[in-house]
Amino acid sequence: MTDHADNITANQLIDTISRMATTSNLKVVGVCGPPAAGKTTIATVLAQTLNHIGIQTVPVSADGWHLSGAQLAAQQLTDKKGAPDTFDVDGLAATLQRLRASTRHHNIYLPNYDRVIHEPIAARTVAPPETQIVVLEGNYLLCDRDGWGTIGAMLDCCLYVDTPAKLRHERLTNRHHAGGKTLRETNDWIRRIDTPNTTLVEQSRSHATWTCDGQSMLQNLTYLSQPCP
Repeated sequence: MTDHADNITANQLIDTISRMATTSNLKVVGVCGPPAAGKTTIATVLAQTLNHIGIQTVPVSADGWHLSGAQLAAQQLTDKKGAPDTFDVDGLAATLQRLRASTRHHNIYLPNYDRVIHEPIAARTVAPPETQIVVLEGNYLLCDRDGWGTIGAMLDCCLYVDTPAKLRHERLTNRHHAGGKTLRETNDWIRRIDTPNTTLVEQSRSHATWTCDGQSMLQNLTYLSQPCP
C-alpha cells in the first residue's frame, strides 16, 4: 500500500479497476474502514457495477473468517467479538494466496458471515474460474497487529471508506438493537469494543491506496450499476 491515500471518485475507481482487470491474473481489491462505515454495502454495489460492465467480480467479507461462537466462548473472547484477534487471520491469508495463485480452472469456495445467526458459514460464496476481481471488505485489512499486516500486503489496492462519526454511531446503535442488545448493553459495547476498534482502523487510513466519502461513493456507484434507459 502507500503512505498517503488520495481521494477517489466512483468513476475513477471503476476506470482504475477496469484497467487492472485486463491482466491475466485475478486481482484482489480491498474496501476497509471503521465499524458501520458502510463497507459491506459499498463492496456489494462496487461488485454489481463491475459485473454490470462485464468484469467478472465477486464480493467477499473478511467477517467470513470470524471465529465461531463456540471458538469465541472456548477462548474467552465472546465479550470482545469483532476485535482484531477474534478472526482466523491465517486462514484469510491462505485464501488470498490461493486466489492470487488461481489458474482459473476451478471454483474457489469462500466463507461468508450470516448476520441472522451471527456465525460464519463455510463455502457459502463461490469465485468461479472466470472471476477477474475479488472485492474484499473488512475493518482491519490495513492494520498491522494480530497478524493483519500480512493481509494488506496481499491486496492489489485498497479503498478506505470515510463516514461521519455521528452516522456510524447511529448505524451501530441500530445494529446492536436489531441484534437483541438493550440500550445499556449497546452503549457499553460501543464504548468497550467499537470505539477502540474504530481508533485502531483510523490509524491505518494512510496505508490505503485511496479514500472516499462513503455516502457519495455509494450514491454514485449505485447510479453506475443501473441499466441504461
